[in-house]
Amino acid sequence: MTPHPIDIHTHRPTAGAAALFSVRIGRDAAPPAGVRFSAGIHPWDAEQASESWLETIRAMRPDAIGETGLDRAARAEGALQREWFVRQRELARQMRLPLVVHCVRAYEELLPLLKDFPQPVVFHGFTGSAQLARRLTDRGFSLSFGETVFRSPKTRDALASVPGDRLFLETDCSPLPIEAIYAEAAAIRGTTTERLQEEIETNFTKIFGR
Repeated sequence: MTPHPIDIHTHRPTAGAAALFSVRIGRDAAPPAGVRFSAGIHPWDAEQASESWLETIRAMRPDAIGETGLDRAARAEGALQREWFVRQRELARQMRLPLVVHCVRAYEELLPLLKDFPQPVVFHGFTGSAQLARRLTDRGFSLSFGETVFRSPKTRDALASVPGDRLFLETDCSPLPIEAIYAEAAAIRGTTTERLQEEIETNFTKIFGR
């Protein structure tokens, strides 16, 4: 069977696509039937979040919780971001779901909050260094790369270094097709797009099933 170019994090729902659509609670509607999705309270929305948003996530029965996390560039107060991240982490623990994490310049604060977390964790939109990538993958976390690989030497070095069993690719909000991301990532890693698709499909199946 020919592998599909899986898009682990996208804001462009397409029924039947090999993708995980990201629902930003308080902003986005539920995706069409048949679309796999994550749902979470984005750190940018921490000031508006409420208990009912957590209940909405639970009722939606998503495939993953998130994106959630910490973002030092966001206007929302850090303590509020942390509170909603911790509450979503616990929801993911209760529901036994993977966690999709958004982290901007806050790794030293966020990583201790994931100590002993038993479910899979995917850091989406990773733009850090190869050293930070190694630190995360050594803890068993997965990293997802997007359009940034086209313009950041640091991100390209990180992508080249990530173990194949900890790797995902994404479009996020980019207008680029996921196929373009795969082609660039394959060139950076010195492999073929077909081989990269096989690796990522295996990773996706391991976390989310078929």
